[in-house]
Amino acid sequence: MTYKPNKPAFTLVELLVTITIIAILASMSLVALSSSRTQAKIFRTRSTIMKIDTAIGEIYEQYDERSIGEYDLAGDPANKATPLGYVKESGISATEKSRRLQQMLLMAKRDLIRKEMPQNWAEVDSANDIKLENVYGKNVPVRTYYYNAMSGKVDSADGKYKNESAELLYLIIANLNPEALSNFASGEIGDTDGDGLPEFIDGWGNPIKFLRWAPGLYDSEIQPVVYNLDGTLKTIDEIDELRVKNADPIDVSNSGVPLSDTDRVTDDATTWIPDKGFVRGWFLYPLIVSCGPDGEDGLYNYAWESGDIPMSITSANPFMIKDTKDSKPLMVGSPLSDAYKDNIHNHKQR
Repeated sequence: MTYKPNKPAFTLVELLVTITIIAILASMSLVALSSSRTQAKIFRTRSTIMKIDTAIGEIYEQYDERSIGEYDLAGDPANKATPLGYVKESGISATEKSRRLQQMLLMAKRDLIRKEMPQNWAEVDSANDIKLENVYGKNVPVRTYYYNAMSGKVDSADGKYKNESAELLYLIIANLNPEALSNFASGEIGDTDGDGLPEFIDGWGNPIKFLRWAPGLYDSEIQPVVYNLDGTLKTIDEIDELRVKNADPIDVSNSGVPLSDTDRVTDDATTWIPDKGFVRGWFLYPLIVSCGPDGEDGLYNYAWESGDIPMSITSANPFMIKDTKDSKPLMVGSPLSDAYKDNIHNHKQR
């Protein structure tokens, strides 16, 4: 009889080591797969935001050439408390009249942009006009389009609009640059809250948000950053230097006028008055932002998803400060938490 030696068997220790190695490799594969999926979502989101940015940019750049005249100002010429009356006040010199007119024309153009590129329902609802400090006095037909599209579509639970900035972003492009919609795939547009108003969707299935102006943004590569790393505002001299280098193309009269001590931001609601706040500001560009993987934007916005009427933030002056955090001033777009760090937006190229 031929002798057959026994085959060597795995010891218990060897088996446990093998299982451990397999588990580690499997875990590494899952991590790599998860990372790959996250990167794919980030890439998809950036691609969608780039398309939106192109469409919005084509709209926004047209305002540099839009003509605004004294006849466009709102108010009663006999009432100096209104923009038109402020310009036409009797007894002022020709030089002062010219200065006031240029300031009001700047505010009127910003007001026109606000009305044609709204970021919340409060700016669309004409019933709020008296509270929104109108400077541009002519009819803006596109507001009727927005109003008819959004009217009645409030959330039944709290009477406020969900995803209003995202839905208005879609409506702005659909009305002012409709040809651009053909650039988006079906998966880039959805209706996450089921109210019949489309939104552009990021890689995580969340609506992409919109801020017409975000002067408080910390990580912009497009517009000046006027905050220090500790959250305090830069000095007036430093802001002046940034303003001269980054002139506001909408302010065709004189973007380089230095800011005086009285030009500091205030809590006064009458923001169109020249000595209240940064009336002459710096170059701003619309913010298109995805909350990223964590689903939170972490940015300050007085009325991002609320039905409140922010008396200054939705007015024609984007440079007002209404709130503070830890005694530090907040402009729209300022970070409220570290959640902003994974945001994906059009102000960052990477």
